[in-house]
Amino acid sequence: MLQRSEANAPNRRATALVEFAVLLPILFLVLFGIIEYGQFLYAQQSVTLAAREACRIAILPGTTKAQATARAANVLSQAGISNFSISFDPDPPSSASNGAPVRVDVEAEFSQISWLGIPIFLNGTTLRGTAVMRREWSEQL
Repeated sequence: MLQRSEANAPNRRATALVEFAVLLPILFLVLFGIIEYGQFLYAQQSVTLAAREACRIAILPGTTKAQATARAANVLSQAGISNFSISFDPDPPSSASNGAPVRVDVEAEFSQISWLGIPIFLNGTTLRGTAVMRREWSEQL
């Protein structure tokens, strides 16, 4: 005579298979959510860093808007971001008087950055980075 645990073994295996089939999509959803959110945080930090670096270049005496934009593009390219927009206030930054604040805004669409191809949770999110620094004094004045 079979013991009770041996008789129910096929039923327990089938139950485990059904539970696995139900939980697997949920586990993948959580895993992809973690990956996407981690990529979002990395990209957001990169956009903020690009704004800070561009602003640092823009406030120096004798630098141009093109040099600041190139610095932002360099920082963003290292993070795999190629499509972005940058704005300066005042535009061009060299028109700011000495000691006046210069503001740099950098924006990028997260849908063009995501490792997953099409973002599942953060689709349509725009990453924004802003930096404000005072224009440095020039020795030539």
